[in-house]
Amino acid sequence: MRDDLIDRLVAEADPVRPATGARFVRLFGLAALISLVIVAVIGIRADLRPALTGGLLAAKLLLTGTLACPAIWLLWLSGRPGARVRRGSRLLIPLALAMLTAPLLVAFVRGPGSALEDMARFDWASACLPLIALATLPLWIASLAWLRVSAPTNPARSAWIAGLASASMGAFLFALHCPFDSLAYVATWYFAAIFALAGLSRLVIPPLIRW
Repeated sequence: MRDDLIDRLVAEADPVRPATGARFVRLFGLAALISLVIVAVIGIRADLRPALTGGLLAAKLLLTGTLACPAIWLLWLSGRPGARVRRGSRLLIPLALAMLTAPLLVAFVRGPGSALEDMARFDWASACLPLIALATLPLWIASLAWLRVSAPTNPARSAWIAGLASASMGAFLFALHCPFDSLAYVATWYFAAIFALAGLSRLVIPPLIRW
């Protein structure tokens, strides 16, 4: 009787698709494409080419991209049992702080008064922060989907890595729209959005991926 029950359960079980690296690339890549489309609908900045050659937009992309790349890598590893994620995740914190403090130091060296003024631009921030969250949303959903189909052994750590990866990538793409190139502004408000979204992910995701 017991053997019959086991055989019936096995026969009725749906096949499980393995959480492979290729699947992660497709999932996160599609989300990044959707986020890029959202930014394009909002509007790519008209001076994109001269802004890139001028260096300030390139600096924004470098700051957010330098944080996004290792965070995305660790997000992939988080779904693989036995992968060594703890040490890398600990390095994300000083990396994020470095990406925050380096542009602030440069901005204050160039002009303390203007740096403080740009850090207090709540009018700019009120426009940028919701749009960064909007650009992050498809990436966040993809991160959640990845963690649900994979096997994270530490849901709390995986959750904040997912938030950091999706928010930093969302900010990277949003920089193609944002016309405000002040280093002090970017360091203050872009990273405020990234840290806030990572913290929110830490609270929201673990119950959704619990086995």
